[in-house]
Amino acid sequence: MVDGDDITVIKLFILKKQTKFSELSKVEIANNNYIKVFKSGRKRTFFLIDPMMKGKNNFLKRIEKENIPLFDKRKTDENNT
Repeated sequence: MVDGDDITVIKLFILKKQTKFSELSKVEIANNNYIKVFKSGRKRTFFLIDPMMKGKNNFLKRIEKENIPLFDKRKTDENNT
């Protein structure tokens, strides 16, 4: 869920994680089309976005608007084969 600058991620209907767009460090699109979102100061993925999620395209547009680095790993892997 996105409300202005606030992002709330709900996993398994129980666990909640909260952050802001300003705290995101980068976003990667993996080979399986999952979107990996990384938070500043963390090396591991903060949360994943399923490729079938309804608001995926809106989220990606917002990432571009906020000038958060977006890496498409699908392109680099296709070039290596």
